[in-house]
Amino acid sequence: GMILLDNIGIINVKDKTLSEVKKLIKDKVRKVYNTDEIYVALSELKEFKVTVSGSIRKPASVAATGVDRVSEIIEKAGGTKHDASLRNIILKRIGIKEPIYVDIIKFFLIGDEESNPTVRGGDLIIIPPLNESTYIEITGEVRSESAYEYVEGDSLSTLVKFAQGFLPSAMLDSVVL
Repeated sequence: GMILLDNIGIINVKDKTLSEVKKLIKDKVRKVYNTDEIYVALSELKEFKVTVSGSIRKPASVAATGVDRVSEIIEKAGGTKHDASLRNIILKRIGIKEPIYVDIIKFFLIGDEESNPTVRGGDLIIIPPLNESTYIEITGEVRSESAYEYVEGDSLSTLVKFAQGFLPSAMLDSVVL
């Protein structure tokens, strides 16, 4: 959690991102040296353990780094069982009372990075079983017809994004819910 730089001093980097650490180092170095050419490189990522349980093939503690996302940790643990929910994954984090909900489908289909956060040391990932009674389906003039597990907060626009949008032949004034 600390960096010691000759002629600069100690810099506290605990719980900071790499970009935050780079900025701190550059700011401190500029106070001592008159230069704008400051390069910071990370030689090795710190490893820690993350636990995966629930509807997973091999519940385990998995080695992770701060750049690993929940989906990558699940793969390192051997992947999910066939009955796993990929839209209601629970991430429990030390020091945070409320769980973080992970939606891997939303991450992969529409690129929502907040739906698949990076992990931290001590995280617990719980994969619940799939609730098949909560499916929503989109068919017709869309690029990818399919059924998706419903998650609270889903809207029609979310479903259309999952289906990769309407086809040019779609009659948008005739959508049926």
